[in-house]
Amino acid sequence: MLKRKNRNILIAALVLSAALFILYSANLEALPEFSVRYGQNCQLCHHNPVGGGMRALFGAQFFSYSDLPWEPEKDIMAIEDKVNPLINDNFQVGFDFRTLFYAVDEGENSFMSMQGDLYAGFIPGENLLLYLDKGLRGNFEAYALIQGLPYHTFIKAGRFIPGYGWRLAEHKAFVREKLGFGLEGEEDGVEAGIVGMTGDISLAITNGKPTTIVDVNEAKALTARASHRFTLGGLNLTVGGSYRYAEIGDDIPLNRYSGLFGGFQIGRLIYLAEGDLMVNSTTGFVSTQKAVIHLRQGWDLDLIYDYYDPDIDYQTGYDYRIRMASHFYLTGYMELIPAYEWKRESGDEFGTGEIQLHGWF
Repeated sequence: MLKRKNRNILIAALVLSAALFILYSANLEALPEFSVRYGQNCQLCHHNPVGGGMRALFGAQFFSYSDLPWEPEKDIMAIEDKVNPLINDNFQVGFDFRTLFYAVDEGENSFMSMQGDLYAGFIPGENLLLYLDKGLRGNFEAYALIQGLPYHTFIKAGRFIPGYGWRLAEHKAFVREKLGFGLEGEEDGVEAGIVGMTGDISLAITNGKPTTIVDVNEAKALTARASHRFTLGGLNLTVGGSYRYAEIGDDIPLNRYSGLFGGFQIGRLIYLAEGDLMVNSTTGFVSTQKAVIHLRQGWDLDLIYDYYDPDIDYQTGYDYRIRMASHFYLTGYMELIPAYEWKRESGDEFGTGEIQLHGWF
Protein backbone atom coordinates (compact mmCIF):
# COMPACT_ATOMS: atom_id res chain seq x y z
CA MET A 1 0.00 0.00 0.00
CA LEU A 2 1.09 3.50 -0.80
CA LYS A 3 1.05 6.19 1.82
CA ARG A 4 -1.64 8.84 1.33
CA LYS A 5 0.86 11.48 0.19
CA ASN A 6 2.46 9.21 -2.43
CA ARG A 7 -0.92 8.06 -3.69
CA ASN A 8 -2.14 11.64 -4.05
CA ILE A 9 1.00 12.49 -6.04
CA LEU A 10 0.41 9.49 -8.32
CA ILE A 11 -3.24 10.42 -8.90
CA ALA A 12 -2.32 14.05 -9.62
CA ALA A 13 0.33 12.91 -12.12
CA LEU A 14 -2.17 10.67 -13.91
CA VAL A 15 -4.77 13.43 -14.13
CA LEU A 16 -2.16 15.89 -15.40
CA SER A 17 -0.87 13.44 -18.01
CA ALA A 18 -4.40 12.75 -19.25
CA ALA A 19 -5.03 16.48 -19.55
CA LEU A 20 -1.81 17.00 -21.50
CA PHE A 21 -2.66 14.17 -23.87
CA ILE A 22 -6.05 15.76 -24.56
CA LEU A 23 -4.52 19.16 -25.26
CA TYR A 24 -2.27 17.58 -27.90
CA SER A 25 -4.77 15.08 -29.35
CA ALA A 26 -5.44 14.15 -32.96
CA ASN A 27 -8.67 13.31 -34.81
CA LEU A 28 -10.19 10.53 -32.70
CA GLU A 29 -13.37 8.51 -32.57
CA ALA A 30 -14.41 5.10 -31.24
CA LEU A 31 -11.77 2.40 -31.83
CA PRO A 32 -9.42 5.38 -31.59
CA GLU A 33 -6.11 3.86 -32.66
CA PHE A 34 -7.42 3.28 -36.20
CA SER A 35 -9.30 6.55 -36.33
CA VAL A 36 -6.22 8.51 -35.26
CA ARG A 37 -3.99 6.78 -37.77
CA TYR A 38 -6.29 7.39 -40.74
CA GLY A 39 -7.96 10.63 -39.59
CA GLN A 40 -11.49 9.36 -40.23
CA ASN A 41 -14.80 9.25 -38.41
CA CYS A 42 -15.69 5.85 -36.90
CA GLN A 43 -18.77 5.57 -39.12
CA LEU A 44 -16.51 5.13 -42.12
CA CYS A 45 -15.92 1.55 -40.91
CA HIS A 46 -18.82 0.86 -38.49
CA HIS A 47 -22.59 1.30 -38.67
CA ASN A 48 -22.79 2.36 -35.02
CA PRO A 49 -22.28 6.16 -34.72
CA VAL A 50 -20.25 5.68 -31.51
CA GLY A 51 -18.18 2.84 -32.99
CA GLY A 52 -17.82 -0.89 -32.52
CA GLY A 53 -19.94 -3.79 -33.70
CA MET A 54 -20.78 -4.68 -37.28
CA ARG A 55 -18.62 -3.07 -39.92
CA ALA A 56 -19.97 -0.98 -42.74
CA LEU A 57 -19.13 -2.06 -46.30
CA PHE A 58 -15.95 0.05 -46.38
CA GLY A 59 -14.71 -1.45 -43.12
CA ALA A 60 -15.56 -5.07 -43.99
CA GLN A 61 -14.21 -4.91 -47.53
CA PHE A 62 -11.69 -2.22 -48.40
CA PHE A 63 -10.21 -1.14 -45.04
CA SER A 64 -9.72 -4.70 -43.77
CA TYR A 65 -8.05 -5.92 -46.96
CA SER A 66 -6.20 -2.91 -48.35
CA ASP A 67 -4.98 -1.14 -45.17
CA LEU A 68 -4.47 -3.73 -42.41
CA PRO A 69 -2.79 -6.93 -43.66
CA TRP A 70 0.90 -7.73 -43.93
CA GLU A 71 0.44 -8.07 -47.68
CA PRO A 72 -2.42 -5.71 -48.68
CA GLU A 73 -4.67 -6.39 -51.63
CA LYS A 74 -3.94 -3.78 -54.30
CA ASP A 75 -6.69 -4.77 -56.73
CA ILE A 76 -9.81 -2.98 -55.42
CA MET A 77 -12.08 -4.79 -57.87
CA ALA A 78 -10.74 -8.15 -56.66
CA ILE A 79 -11.64 -7.27 -53.06
CA GLU A 80 -15.20 -6.40 -54.04
CA ASP A 81 -15.54 -9.70 -55.91
CA LYS A 82 -14.08 -11.86 -53.10
CA VAL A 83 -15.58 -10.18 -50.03
CA ASN A 84 -19.20 -9.10 -49.84
CA PRO A 85 -21.02 -9.06 -46.48
CA LEU A 86 -24.32 -8.22 -48.19
CA ILE A 87 -26.68 -11.18 -48.57
CA ASN A 88 -28.81 -8.92 -50.75
CA ASP A 89 -29.49 -5.18 -51.04
CA ASN A 90 -31.27 -5.13 -47.66
CA PHE A 91 -29.48 -7.67 -45.46
CA GLN A 92 -25.90 -7.68 -44.16
CA VAL A 93 -24.01 -10.10 -41.88
CA GLY A 94 -20.69 -10.08 -40.03
CA PHE A 95 -18.84 -11.55 -37.03
CA ASP A 96 -15.97 -11.18 -34.56
CA PHE A 97 -14.34 -13.99 -32.61
CA ARG A 98 -11.37 -14.07 -30.26
CA THR A 99 -9.95 -17.31 -28.90
CA LEU A 100 -6.74 -17.61 -26.90
CA PHE A 101 -4.42 -19.74 -24.82
CA TYR A 102 -3.14 -18.14 -21.60
CA ALA A 103 -0.77 -19.14 -18.83
CA VAL A 104 -0.39 -17.50 -15.40
CA ASP A 105 3.00 -17.35 -13.67
CA GLU A 106 1.77 -19.62 -10.86
CA GLY A 107 1.08 -22.44 -13.36
CA GLU A 108 -2.60 -22.03 -14.29
CA ASN A 109 -3.26 -22.26 -18.04
CA SER A 110 -6.26 -22.72 -20.28
CA PHE A 111 -7.82 -22.23 -23.69
CA MET A 112 -10.63 -19.67 -23.69
CA SER A 113 -13.06 -18.23 -26.23
CA MET A 114 -13.12 -14.59 -25.16
CA GLN A 115 -15.46 -13.23 -27.84
CA GLY A 116 -17.91 -14.63 -30.35
CA ASP A 117 -20.27 -12.05 -31.85
CA LEU A 118 -22.56 -12.66 -34.82
CA TYR A 119 -23.92 -9.50 -36.47
CA ALA A 120 -27.02 -9.12 -38.61
CA GLY A 121 -28.40 -5.94 -40.09
CA PHE A 122 -31.64 -5.38 -41.97
CA ILE A 123 -31.54 -2.19 -44.05
CA PRO A 124 -35.08 -1.50 -45.33
CA GLY A 125 -34.25 2.07 -46.33
CA GLU A 126 -31.29 4.40 -46.81
CA ASN A 127 -31.56 5.94 -43.33
CA LEU A 128 -32.81 2.97 -41.26
CA LEU A 129 -30.90 0.02 -39.81
CA LEU A 130 -32.38 -2.79 -37.70
CA TYR A 131 -29.40 -4.29 -35.93
CA LEU A 132 -28.64 -7.45 -33.92
CA ASP A 133 -25.36 -8.44 -32.23
CA LYS A 134 -25.54 -11.79 -30.41
CA GLY A 135 -22.52 -12.59 -28.29
CA LEU A 136 -21.04 -15.86 -27.08
CA ARG A 137 -21.18 -14.90 -23.39
CA GLY A 138 -24.80 -13.80 -23.15
CA ASN A 139 -24.14 -10.23 -24.28
CA PHE A 140 -26.25 -8.86 -27.10
CA GLU A 141 -27.27 -5.60 -28.70
CA ALA A 142 -30.51 -5.12 -30.63
CA TYR A 143 -31.69 -1.72 -31.78
CA ALA A 144 -33.19 0.40 -34.51
CA LEU A 145 -30.93 3.17 -35.81
CA ILE A 146 -32.25 6.13 -37.76
CA GLN A 147 -29.56 8.36 -39.26
CA GLY A 148 -29.11 10.82 -42.08
CA LEU A 149 -31.49 13.24 -40.35
CA PRO A 150 -30.99 17.04 -40.55
CA TYR A 151 -27.74 18.30 -38.98
CA HIS A 152 -26.27 14.75 -39.10
CA THR A 153 -28.56 13.63 -36.29
CA PHE A 154 -29.09 9.98 -35.34
CA ILE A 155 -31.62 8.26 -33.06
CA LYS A 156 -31.13 4.79 -31.60
CA ALA A 157 -33.70 2.76 -29.62
CA GLY A 158 -33.33 -0.73 -28.14
CA ARG A 159 -30.51 -2.46 -26.28
CA PHE A 160 -26.97 -1.10 -26.63
CA ILE A 161 -23.86 0.12 -24.79
CA PRO A 162 -24.26 3.87 -24.16
CA GLY A 163 -21.62 6.17 -25.62
CA TYR A 164 -19.06 7.03 -22.92
CA GLY A 165 -15.36 7.81 -23.37
CA TRP A 166 -13.43 5.56 -25.75
CA ARG A 167 -15.08 2.33 -26.82
CA LEU A 168 -11.80 0.45 -26.85
CA ALA A 169 -11.56 -2.98 -28.47
CA GLU A 170 -9.65 -4.10 -25.34
CA HIS A 171 -12.64 -4.95 -23.12
CA LYS A 172 -10.35 -5.55 -20.09
CA ALA A 173 -9.18 -1.94 -20.18
CA PHE A 174 -10.07 -0.49 -16.79
CA VAL A 175 -12.07 2.43 -18.25
CA ARG A 176 -14.35 -0.18 -19.85
CA GLU A 177 -14.34 -2.96 -17.26
CA LYS A 178 -14.46 -0.91 -14.04
CA LEU A 179 -17.08 1.50 -15.39
CA GLY A 180 -19.34 -1.33 -16.58
CA PHE A 181 -19.00 -0.74 -20.32
CA GLY A 182 -17.14 -3.97 -21.08
CA LEU A 183 -18.69 -7.35 -21.87
CA GLU A 184 -22.40 -7.48 -20.96
CA GLY A 185 -22.49 -3.70 -20.54
CA GLU A 186 -25.61 -3.27 -22.67
CA GLU A 187 -28.68 -1.42 -21.37
CA ASP A 188 -32.21 -0.84 -22.68
CA GLY A 189 -33.19 2.69 -23.67
CA VAL A 190 -32.83 5.39 -26.28
CA GLU A 191 -29.86 7.43 -27.51
CA ALA A 192 -29.68 10.45 -29.80
CA GLY A 193 -26.82 12.54 -31.06
CA ILE A 194 -25.07 14.47 -33.79
CA VAL A 195 -21.97 13.19 -35.60
CA GLY A 196 -20.24 15.78 -37.77
CA MET A 197 -16.87 16.55 -39.26
CA THR A 198 -15.81 18.83 -36.38
CA GLY A 199 -17.25 16.94 -33.43
CA ASP A 200 -19.98 14.78 -32.00
CA ILE A 201 -22.39 14.70 -29.11
CA SER A 202 -24.66 11.97 -27.78
CA LEU A 203 -27.15 11.59 -24.95
CA ALA A 204 -28.64 8.28 -23.77
CA ILE A 205 -31.47 7.56 -21.33
CA THR A 206 -31.40 3.93 -20.21
CA ASN A 207 -32.46 1.65 -17.37
CA GLY A 208 -29.16 2.16 -15.58
CA LYS A 209 -27.98 -1.41 -15.25
CA PRO A 210 -27.08 -4.17 -17.73
CA THR A 211 -29.75 -6.82 -17.19
CA THR A 212 -32.22 -8.86 -19.18
CA ILE A 213 -34.79 -8.46 -16.39
CA VAL A 214 -37.38 -5.74 -16.94
CA ASP A 215 -36.54 -2.67 -14.86
CA VAL A 216 -39.89 -1.10 -13.96
CA ASN A 217 -38.79 1.40 -11.32
CA GLU A 218 -38.72 5.13 -11.98
CA ALA A 219 -34.96 5.47 -11.62
CA LYS A 220 -33.05 5.70 -14.89
CA ALA A 221 -29.53 6.51 -16.12
CA LEU A 222 -28.36 9.52 -18.11
CA THR A 223 -25.13 9.12 -20.12
CA ALA A 224 -23.64 11.97 -22.15
CA ARG A 225 -20.57 12.20 -24.35
CA ALA A 226 -19.20 15.10 -26.41
CA SER A 227 -16.06 15.92 -28.36
CA HIS A 228 -14.88 18.78 -30.53
CA ARG A 229 -12.23 18.59 -33.24
CA PHE A 230 -10.31 21.57 -34.50
CA THR A 231 -6.97 22.49 -36.06
CA LEU A 232 -4.30 24.64 -34.45
CA GLY A 233 -1.08 25.42 -36.31
CA GLY A 234 -1.59 22.53 -38.70
CA LEU A 235 -2.22 20.09 -35.83
CA ASN A 236 -5.59 18.33 -35.53
CA LEU A 237 -6.90 18.57 -31.97
CA THR A 238 -9.78 16.94 -30.09
CA VAL A 239 -11.20 17.76 -26.65
CA GLY A 240 -13.72 15.29 -25.25
CA GLY A 241 -15.61 14.55 -22.07
CA SER A 242 -18.26 12.20 -20.69
CA TYR A 243 -20.73 12.18 -17.81
CA ARG A 244 -23.05 9.53 -16.36
CA TYR A 245 -25.64 9.60 -13.60
CA ALA A 246 -27.37 6.30 -12.79
CA GLU A 247 -29.86 5.16 -10.18
CA ILE A 248 -31.47 1.84 -9.31
CA GLY A 249 -34.87 1.84 -7.61
CA ASP A 250 -35.17 4.04 -4.55
CA ASP A 251 -31.47 3.80 -3.68
CA ILE A 252 -29.01 6.67 -3.72
CA PRO A 253 -27.29 7.14 -7.11
CA LEU A 254 -25.66 3.87 -8.08
CA ASN A 255 -22.88 5.75 -9.77
CA ARG A 256 -21.82 9.13 -11.04
CA TYR A 257 -18.98 9.19 -13.55
CA SER A 258 -17.23 12.12 -15.18
CA GLY A 259 -14.10 12.06 -17.27
CA LEU A 260 -11.89 13.36 -20.06
CA PHE A 261 -10.45 11.48 -23.01
CA GLY A 262 -8.00 12.22 -25.80
CA GLY A 263 -4.87 11.24 -27.68
CA PHE A 264 -2.37 12.27 -30.31
CA GLN A 265 -0.30 10.92 -33.20
CA ILE A 266 3.35 11.68 -33.92
CA GLY A 267 4.76 9.77 -36.89
CA ARG A 268 4.34 6.07 -36.17
CA LEU A 269 3.30 6.65 -32.53
CA ILE A 270 -0.32 6.96 -31.41
CA TYR A 271 -1.11 7.78 -27.79
CA LEU A 272 -4.57 7.53 -26.19
CA ALA A 273 -5.72 8.43 -22.68
CA GLU A 274 -8.87 8.52 -20.59
CA GLY A 275 -9.35 9.37 -16.91
CA ASP A 276 -12.61 9.21 -14.93
CA LEU A 277 -13.81 10.00 -11.43
CA MET A 278 -16.32 7.54 -9.92
CA VAL A 279 -18.54 8.93 -7.15
CA ASN A 280 -20.85 6.90 -4.93
CA SER A 281 -20.38 6.46 -1.16
CA THR A 282 -16.68 7.09 -1.87
CA THR A 283 -14.77 8.77 -4.70
CA GLY A 284 -12.72 6.54 -6.96
CA PHE A 285 -10.47 7.13 -9.94
CA VAL A 286 -9.83 4.98 -13.03
CA SER A 287 -7.61 5.61 -16.03
CA THR A 288 -6.34 3.87 -19.15
CA GLN A 289 -3.40 5.00 -21.25
CA LYS A 290 -2.45 3.27 -24.50
CA ALA A 291 0.51 3.75 -26.84
CA VAL A 292 0.48 2.14 -30.29
CA ILE A 293 3.57 1.96 -32.52
CA HIS A 294 2.95 1.21 -36.18
CA LEU A 295 6.10 -0.77 -36.95
CA ARG A 296 5.28 -1.61 -40.56
CA GLN A 297 2.37 -2.63 -42.77
CA GLY A 298 0.46 -5.35 -40.90
CA TRP A 299 2.43 -5.09 -37.63
CA ASP A 300 1.60 -2.93 -34.60
CA LEU A 301 2.99 -2.95 -31.07
CA ASP A 302 0.96 -1.53 -28.20
CA LEU A 303 1.45 -0.86 -24.50
CA ILE A 304 -1.47 -0.32 -22.10
CA TYR A 305 -1.30 1.01 -18.56
CA ASP A 306 -4.45 0.80 -16.40
CA TYR A 307 -4.87 2.28 -12.92
CA TYR A 308 -7.80 1.97 -10.51
CA ASP A 309 -8.32 3.26 -6.98
CA PRO A 310 -11.83 2.61 -5.62
CA ASP A 311 -11.55 5.22 -2.86
CA ILE A 312 -8.90 7.89 -3.32
CA ASP A 313 -9.90 9.47 0.01
CA TYR A 314 -8.75 6.41 1.97
CA GLN A 315 -5.50 4.49 2.34
CA THR A 316 -6.85 1.13 1.13
CA GLY A 317 -4.77 0.17 -1.90
CA TYR A 318 -5.18 0.24 -5.65
CA ASP A 319 -5.04 -2.00 -8.75
CA TYR A 320 -3.03 -1.62 -11.92
CA ARG A 321 -2.33 -3.50 -15.15
CA ILE A 322 0.55 -3.21 -17.62
CA ARG A 323 0.03 -5.01 -20.93
CA MET A 324 2.30 -5.29 -23.96
CA ALA A 325 0.97 -6.87 -27.16
CA SER A 326 2.09 -7.36 -30.73
CA HIS A 327 -0.57 -7.31 -33.46
CA PHE A 328 0.16 -9.25 -36.66
CA TYR A 329 -2.52 -8.70 -39.31
CA LEU A 330 -2.00 -11.88 -41.27
CA THR A 331 -4.82 -11.32 -43.75
CA GLY A 332 -7.84 -9.07 -44.17
CA TYR A 333 -9.82 -11.20 -41.73
CA MET A 334 -7.27 -12.70 -39.28
CA GLU A 335 -5.03 -11.21 -36.59
CA LEU A 336 -2.52 -12.96 -34.29
CA ILE A 337 -1.80 -11.26 -30.93
CA PRO A 338 0.92 -12.53 -28.57
CA ALA A 339 0.80 -10.55 -25.32
CA TYR A 340 2.10 -10.39 -21.75
CA GLU A 341 0.62 -8.45 -18.86
CA TRP A 342 1.59 -7.78 -15.25
CA LYS A 343 -1.30 -7.06 -12.92
CA ARG A 344 -1.93 -6.05 -9.33
CA GLU A 345 -5.38 -7.10 -8.11
CA SER A 346 -6.64 -7.11 -4.52
CA GLY A 347 -3.08 -6.88 -3.21
CA ASP A 348 -1.75 -9.79 -5.29
CA GLU A 349 0.67 -9.30 -8.19
CA PHE A 350 1.06 -11.81 -11.03
CA GLY A 351 1.89 -12.06 -14.71
CA THR A 352 -0.04 -13.67 -17.56
CA GLY A 353 1.12 -14.56 -21.05
CA GLU A 354 -1.26 -15.28 -23.89
CA ILE A 355 -1.54 -15.77 -27.60
CA GLN A 356 -4.82 -14.67 -29.13
CA LEU A 357 -6.40 -15.29 -32.52
CA HIS A 358 -8.87 -12.66 -33.72
CA GLY A 359 -11.04 -13.21 -36.75
CA TRP A 360 -13.62 -10.85 -38.22
CA PHE A 361 -15.83 -10.15 -41.21
